[in-house]
Amino acid sequence: MPSKKTRKQAVKKDTPKKHITKKPVFYFFAVIIIVIITISFVGGPLLSQWMSRTNKSVFGEYAGKEIAFVPSISNYFFQRYRVHDAQFDYMMDLYKNYFENLSEEEKQAIINQEGQKKWANSFNDTILHMAIMHELEKSGIIITEDRIIKSFFEFGPYIDENMNYSSDLYKVTNNADRIEYQKIQFEQISDGQYNEDIKTAAALGISDKEKEFIMNMGVSERKYSIVSYDFVDYPLEEILAYAGENLEKFQKIQLSRITITSSKEDAEQIRERANNEEMSFEDLARAYSDVSDYYRDIGGDMGWQYYYDLYFIFNSEETVKSILNLPQDKISDVYEIELESAKSWVFYRANSYVDDPDLSDPDLITEIKEYISYYDQNIIEMYFMELAEEFKIKAEEDGFLKASLEYNIFPPIETNYFPINYGTIFQNKSITVNDQVPEELSSAANNEYFYEVLFALELDEISEPIVLSDNLIVVQMSGARNAPEEDLENLENSLTNIKQNTMTRDLSQIVIVQELLVNRFYETMQRMLNQQN
Repeated sequence: MPSKKTRKQAVKKDTPKKHITKKPVFYFFAVIIIVIITISFVGGPLLSQWMSRTNKSVFGEYAGKEIAFVPSISNYFFQRYRVHDAQFDYMMDLYKNYFENLSEEEKQAIINQEGQKKWANSFNDTILHMAIMHELEKSGIIITEDRIIKSFFEFGPYIDENMNYSSDLYKVTNNADRIEYQKIQFEQISDGQYNEDIKTAAALGISDKEKEFIMNMGVSERKYSIVSYDFVDYPLEEILAYAGENLEKFQKIQLSRITITSSKEDAEQIRERANNEEMSFEDLARAYSDVSDYYRDIGGDMGWQYYYDLYFIFNSEETVKSILNLPQDKISDVYEIELESAKSWVFYRANSYVDDPDLSDPDLITEIKEYISYYDQNIIEMYFMELAEEFKIKAEEDGFLKASLEYNIFPPIETNYFPINYGTIFQNKSITVNDQVPEELSSAANNEYFYEVLFALELDEISEPIVLSDNLIVVQMSGARNAPEEDLENLENSLTNIKQNTMTRDLSQIVIVQELLVNRFYETMQRMLNQQN
């Protein structure tokens, strides 16, 4: 079971706060449609010649089936990764001029974050695909072999550059790839049927009430002045004060672990073998640790583990202290834990003595700051809430602009006009600043409270502080208008598309049954990174 710290670090935002214009993305989507169509089958017959199909990484399960990445033409996860990888390469090329103005550190931070997104987006696509396939299977949908064969005459790997079926392409394809192509066609037809049903439902039309509701969302537009407090700026003196009150949490020790799921007796026997040095601890971990323990493939090596990491596992001070007090190279007792909702038994080897916190160590300060931001963010929120409330009082007395200058949060963000665009149902009406989406407001689109507060303000009225995902804002309404007539005409003409997109989004949230999902994404990513290193 990975530490919470590992999971946190896997999703930590490292990207510097730079604004990237969104205008090229409209062209980007058109290009990507071509890429998606092309990449699914380009070089298909060659794949079996240069990729190992046994190189599998399991990221979890859905409805009892593995969410696996396998370098295979029929593996959906792999195919989605290829698409997102192509998008990544295109984006890197698109913004190469922007990168020239960044330091190497800033550039690498963006590349790392976008690299993580490739895997995360591919993983999420695969979950949705598996959920759709699961629901279609439950519904009893039947796709006959004849329909699959006929589909090859319309699309797929045997279509030549003139968009015609080619018997020559079929003949040069080996049997293994033909079987995989049939699996792909089956899934694409199934996915297509799902999307076609949504399209058909949307095409039935929008009721007058729906139309009125959407048009009312789009007709009234506002613009705002905004100051933002970034939680990243939580000051050192506050971190040190927190650390001084919680020093024990940041004791750490280097550990290795073996996890057994069969029985406590089996765990005791393997522990005895480790104590007797019949095999090395690393070999025992690789041979006997459960496959769900992502430290297994690296010989059980967990690296540095903090007090709080262990406490999250055991929820017992006594157990945690017994592990931290192990002498170097000694092996712990066997402990019972819950691992992926299954009873398991673990024991540890101490690879070092316990290391007490040194508050002069900048790496430890970073660790403590990350811990607070992940587990005690309310402390950070309260700190900035007090600052924001002071600013609001000053802004009401002296004016928003003057207060922002006095409190060193100048200049304020000045948004363009935008409507109540909850969930970004209006594609071309995002919250922007000079046609750029400010990172400070990147999470606002799906925040219902954000829109409720902003659109209840009168002209020049200042809001109470609003907490977004990792920052806090104070807002002044600076302008109001009705949307331009041309925009309203375009909105009315796109109501069916809006309904279709909304239905797709909503159904995606409904069709994925969380109880059927076992998510090991971050554990598997960490293991893959360790293997690369």
